[in-house]
Amino acid sequence: MKNTFIYPQYITWKIDISAKKNALFCFPEKTAKKIQKSQERLNQAGYQFVFEPVDMKYMDKFTPLYVDNVSTKTNPKVFDVKTEIEKRIFQGIVLEALSLYKENKYLGGCIYMIYPERISYIYRTFTKIFDLSLPINAAMVADYLVYQRAIDYDKHMIFHGRDRNLYGLHSDIGVAEFKLHSGCAPYVSKHENQTFFSRTVGDDFGTQIQTIEGTHFILEQNFNKSKEAVLIFLGEKSEEKIKNALLFVKNKNEELLKKYNYLFKNPNFTTEVIEIEKIP
Repeated sequence: MKNTFIYPQYITWKIDISAKKNALFCFPEKTAKKIQKSQERLNQAGYQFVFEPVDMKYMDKFTPLYVDNVSTKTNPKVFDVKTEIEKRIFQGIVLEALSLYKENKYLGGCIYMIYPERISYIYRTFTKIFDLSLPINAAMVADYLVYQRAIDYDKHMIFHGRDRNLYGLHSDIGVAEFKLHSGCAPYVSKHENQTFFSRTVGDDFGTQIQTIEGTHFILEQNFNKSKEAVLIFLGEKSEEKIKNALLFVKNKNEELLKKYNYLFKNPNFTTEVIEIEKIP
């Protein structure tokens, strides 16, 4: 790879459904089969997915579960979801949710905005406690149902959220892998204050210095804060589809590469592995 690379601060996840009739075809084949089995088991056990409008009464159900789930994370960042939803309702944005219930007990849901051409996820949370085993989690089944809803609404695109780049530092690499298994492709975010960082592979990874050079920032990030790896999506233009990624690892070994296997097998981008200790 070239010695210097440029990468965006934020990544947007999208699914193109313009040519789809069956939402199962949005997913990798193995994932689609697991979704079908999990949906069947949930139905048999009395769980029920329900589409419903979002208002402030709905948020009274959603918010406590959302706060509890986010609070269990290592670096929790709890958003004021009620205020954000209230703003969107005031703006006249159409909101809908896919919720999960069992015996009238609310077990979570995903909230999304409905636009003329697309559906955009905004918040999601589901219980982590189920009284049955599933081949794949209920959140993935919910994705399938929302995708089908969007197809039935004759939408062309689904926006599945926005993340901060440098997975492994700002959020877990598993977040990116989940989005990939959900059929998403990563894009450079379209964001008013989008920042593009640049760096040289040979920079000292043990420092944290930020200076301005031309139209980009030079960022020397301390990768030692990561547990074992940092995933960086590369891109230089707003809304550009990601074609390349870098996986910086502390110790390159077969077990680690197997753990992140889908980063190398997905159809959207190629991933290069770089050992931090071997950087000249």
